[in-house]
Amino acid sequence: NRWDLVFASEGSRGGPQGDSRILCQYLDALNKDGDSIWLKWSEEHVELAKVVWPAVAKVARQELYSFIPELFLLARSTSTPEQLKERIDQTLADKYLITAETLEALDQRDVAAELFAEVLHHAPDRIDSVRGRDQSADAAGSRTEGDESPKGVSEAAPG
Repeated sequence: NRWDLVFASEGSRGGPQGDSRILCQYLDALNKDGDSIWLKWSEEHVELAKVVWPAVAKVARQELYSFIPELFLLARSTSTPEQLKERIDQTLADKYLITAETLEALDQRDVAAELFAEVLHHAPDRIDSVRGRDQSADAAGSRTEGDESPKGVSEAAPG
């Protein structure tokens, strides 16, 4: 079990806010009638909800809360589950790639390697990210002897 900081306070003063607050703001949002916006949306768009909520849960588990607003925007602006899945996959692949490249540049290669694998999960055709992941996996020591592919790529590829 893990707890993520939403906000903290000291007496009457406000304190630090955590990134998880981004998700909480969406979950707590109410419409003019006092109904939960995203609960109501989910009830009215069951098939789209089946696509967006697993993606939201996944990035929240990864503590990538900054990805969440775009997922909700895509959910509201897309009409079919197939189109939503495609748009989410492309969006997440883009976001994972830029985050992985940034972490790689900051010499956080273990985390970068995991995120490069996520790029491949969402967009298997992105060979450029495989090369980037190769560099991170090599530097992080993630390859096993005799293994020519980065560790985890097979898990990331759809199948």
